[in-house]
Amino acid sequence: MWYLVWILGVCVACSFGIINAVRLAHKEQSWLDTNE
Repeated sequence: MWYLVWILGVCVACSFGIINAVRLAHKEQSWLDTNE
């Protein structure tokens, strides 16, 4: 049963990483737009 918790934790970590990457990409994109 513990492996289900481990898989869930990995999924949550991956989703948080994706959200962080997308947010960072949007932040850099808006910074580039305002810089021009």
